[in-house]
Amino acid sequence: MGWETWQHSENGPMLWMNWRDSLAQIPVLARHEYLLCSDSFVEGSVLLGEHPYTLSSTAVHRSEAPKTGEPLSVILMTVEYTEERRLRGKGQRPSQRWDTWTGDVEDSQMAALLSVLLRIRCRSGGRVRPGSHSELDGPAPFLPGTDARFPYLPGLKHPESPPDLSAAKSYLRSYPKLPGPTALPLTRACELYQQAVWAVETDPSDSWLRLVSAIETASNALRDRRWESENKPSRLFEEFQPELALRIQGACPSKVYEEIADLFGRSHGATKMFLAFLTEFATEPDVLVRSSGIRNHLRDVYDARSKRLHRGTPMPSEMLSRVADERSLTVTRLDVLERSGEDDGTSPTSRLSLSAFEAVVRSALLGWWLRVNLEAEANW
Repeated sequence: MGWETWQHSENGPMLWMNWRDSLAQIPVLARHEYLLCSDSFVEGSVLLGEHPYTLSSTAVHRSEAPKTGEPLSVILMTVEYTEERRLRGKGQRPSQRWDTWTGDVEDSQMAALLSVLLRIRCRSGGRVRPGSHSELDGPAPFLPGTDARFPYLPGLKHPESPPDLSAAKSYLRSYPKLPGPTALPLTRACELYQQAVWAVETDPSDSWLRLVSAIETASNALRDRRWESENKPSRLFEEFQPELALRIQGACPSKVYEEIADLFGRSHGATKMFLAFLTEFATEPDVLVRSSGIRNHLRDVYDARSKRLHRGTPMPSEMLSRVADERSLTVTRLDVLERSGEDDGTSPTSRLSLSAFEAVVRSALLGWWLRVNLEAEANW
């Protein structure tokens, strides 16, 4: 297929669409450099095969010591823009519809993907100053509260073992091969994760909301006709409210019961998808995933998030506690409760900490990403 007649059959994020253009050998129109900022020291570089993007770690050049809230390191991202990308930017191509827009463009979307892949705080600082390879053309993004003695998410700065960009290569190389309807929710979910970890030290309640939303966004991509047929509202009502279902069933004619069950059950569809996605794709932290009460823990998270989002109810204080060491990356007392056989997921002392839930969310996103990558490679 010649590039003059190349047309996207699917829509997706700008990062994905520009990459697809490159695979179709559409000529490069322009080349720009961006700095992706982080408070973690990142090593290495990655050349992504037939690609419009190059990533490499670089030093931050300053005339004085960094101030609180300034990034410690940057990743230099080179972007090659195609002719199709320019036309889409001017609105002369219908490919970028409102329902495919994730809110950012290539550099910001790449920063979101790296945030999940490397477990770092990462955000685009914008274009590189002309004539420089390490100076921003404007102010760096402000990173609040990362100097806390006991952070909510310990280990994000990776002080002992800096992450290497090469660890992201296998995931990124398959990214343009994903179908558009898969690349879009994946990118959106990564952006929500990125936003959750960026400002977690100043607004942990918002981080809870965004981490749950990241899983909701990803899980909705799996909601198909088969799932709908296996999870009818009446069945969901009996699964999530069994005692109430039995009481109503014994007091009403079957036809009236079916109508009531259908009405109540519709509100549980999102909860079921949330739980199913996490229990299927999350593999870490191991002590948490093996917990017999994992579904009750996760249901508790979803319930607290819904009350916070829809009623303004504060998140439970146990879910907003800071942690003092890396061991708390699992969950407070969960391992003790598991060994003693007391963990049924209902004890307030065994609520998930924010650090534990972040680990589960990232593990689930990576597990799903790996699966869709394998499917995309097989179908490419």
